[in-house]
Amino acid sequence: MPAVKISALFEQIGNWQNFAAHFYNYKVCNELPAIFGRDERLDLCDMYHITGPDAHNRRESGSFLRSVHYEIVEPWVIGKIIFPDLDEL
Repeated sequence: MPAVKISALFEQIGNWQNFAAHFYNYKVCNELPAIFGRDERLDLCDMYHITGPDAHNRRESGSFLRSVHYEIVEPWVIGKIIFPDLDEL
């Protein structure tokens, strides 16, 4: 069963619990909410994303996504950091 992990960066988003619940329902129950687009692989290994309007504009999001990859995803994949599951919060 997939797990939904929550990073401190994600918790900075206003109303993050609502987005997390939608994402959980998508990943665990296969219910795609209308506010999401599709799950697409990025050109950064181990990263996928839910696309929204203009989310593919790498000129605007590239630096942020690389930071997320190197500071959050990569350390998590190799076990250097641990994030709580959504249902643990």
